[in-house]
Amino acid sequence: MLKSTLGARRQRGFSLPEVLIALSVITIVSFMVIGAVGPWLGLKQNIDNDRRMQDIRQGLQAVYETRAYEAETLPAGQFFGLVTSTIDGAGNCNLQSSAFRQLNTLISDAGAQAAKDGYGNAWCVFVSGQLQKPVDGTTLYYRNISIVSAGSDSLLAPGTRMAADGLMNYSGDDVGITVSGYDVQYPKLKETLRRMSRVATSYEAYFSMRFLSYADRDITRDYFSQRYDASSAVASTEGGWANADALLANIGVSASDAFTAWERNNNIIVANYDEQLGSQRVRSPATTGTGILPYTAILAARVPAPAGVDLYVTRVAVGNY
Repeated sequence: MLKSTLGARRQRGFSLPEVLIALSVITIVSFMVIGAVGPWLGLKQNIDNDRRMQDIRQGLQAVYETRAYEAETLPAGQFFGLVTSTIDGAGNCNLQSSAFRQLNTLISDAGAQAAKDGYGNAWCVFVSGQLQKPVDGTTLYYRNISIVSAGSDSLLAPGTRMAADGLMNYSGDDVGITVSGYDVQYPKLKETLRRMSRVATSYEAYFSMRFLSYADRDITRDYFSQRYDASSAVASTEGGWANADALLANIGVSASDAFTAWERNNNIIVANYDEQLGSQRVRSPATTGTGILPYTAILAARVPAPAGVDLYVTRVAVGNY
């Protein structure tokens, strides 16, 4: 057998020019990939940012809805741990991780991640002062909460601030959401007034029924309570106030109508003797004499107000003959 006359070929590495050419190609391809992926990453961040903002909105709305009465007792500029952000000279907002943790069960993100926007920056928080509007004979207190993303540049623009009336002004690439306290409190007030009207209507109908049950049809008798109608199913409040669910249970007032739409201090109360609340006073033989008709009873309900302020809305039940 013939032996090969060729010696074994040695392996050789890459030459310097080849390495440089390869690196150049890799660099060019990298820039091309980055150029193609960059816009996609930006789009993903925008989508993630929008999702998180809407998630935060729903979470804050749920907190406000379930703790609406308590919310207005908090100091101005605060909302259950959230406070208006501290903004440094460059436009960075302080991180409020612990305050956002209360939303953990209400939003998709949890822990410290909930306190950051889709770009990984701290949310900028704005909580208004105590706002108010006159509504249906009372004062409706509320506050606005805005959560703002400083955008892709991570810096809050100088023009992005909350005005004294609770409205947000935006500038630059900043975006955000606002939870309106008015939109939470107003429907609760209207629902409370509706319940009070139903209770008052039932009480007025009872007064008329009691009047018709007497053959003498005596208009000087106060049919709202046992004080002047011994056979009445309704006790006299005798200078105090009584909860509607207990006082008027015997005349068919439902328990669901005897409470306000708020989560606490929510008993609708009734007076039928000589009690007074603000400018409203019960008209009965105890307070007006028999010559001033018609007789009345008063229903009252607490509405949210700053700490230390007692605020009520009232409804008068008028005795019909």
